[in-house]
Amino acid sequence: MLYNAYLPNQIEPGLLKELVDLGTEIEKNFSTFRGTIDGEKVTDNEIKEILKDQTDSAKRKQAWLASKQVGSAVADDIIRLVKLRNQAAKKLGYANYWEMQIKLQEHDPDKVEAIFEVLGEELCLDSAGVAARETVNLPAHGVYFMGNVEDTSAAGALDERARQHVERPGQAFGFP
Repeated sequence: MLYNAYLPNQIEPGLLKELVDLGTEIEKNFSTFRGTIDGEKVTDNEIKEILKDQTDSAKRKQAWLASKQVGSAVADDIIRLVKLRNQAAKKLGYANYWEMQIKLQEHDPDKVEAIFEVLGEELCLDSAGVAARETVNLPAHGVYFMGNVEDTSAAGALDERARQHVERPGQAFGFP
């Protein structure tokens, strides 16, 4: 157990520092980024309020899109972080960072992948984990905070089979 807890830090100090610094920079950029709506910067809380309270679909879409603008601001750094993490994991004898993290938590990667495969099939997800809109009829925006929009809710947007898994996600694996 101690071995697993300390192994991820047993990489060369220069690479470890680069990983920590880059991860810190990404976190900072995520927490300080402000999306824009109609040319005005908005906070995450303002976006959430619009998504929660606004009934105008066009305004909700603008808010939802503003919440995704951070992606382009951090994409290059995230890709660089993934490559650095995979490089570190390979130096420790793993195929990649994901495999290292799963094994260090004493899970079997094949079993974890099998669980996600079942979830993907049950929730009508494609290989990238994206809901097949034709199958579950999800809107392109505003899937969460849908309570105040007439005749629309996240659960209501899903077909009956997927709704069962949203309401009782563990049932496919024998949990109540």
